[in-house]
Amino acid sequence: MEIDQALQTLERTKRALRRQKWLQFFALFLTLAPLASYWKGGQLQFLVLRDAPLSLIPLWGGAALRWASYWKLRRPGVSA
Repeated sequence: MEIDQALQTLERTKRALRRQKWLQFFALFLTLAPLASYWKGGQLQFLVLRDAPLSLIPLWGGAALRWASYWKLRRPGVSA
């Protein structure tokens, strides 16, 4: 009985860590994607800022939600 409970706890922990990893990945991606840039003619060109500055709102809004979920999940005692 104790072994089953320990295995369930281990599985929940693995699931929570996997979820944390993906939340952090997507939060970083959505945070940094709008800052994608390249050099042209001696100047730094930002792709999103130049071509579609209003797209920053949903990208960084999504990033904020994922960061909040990530930090909430990292609190001690919180499970997935």
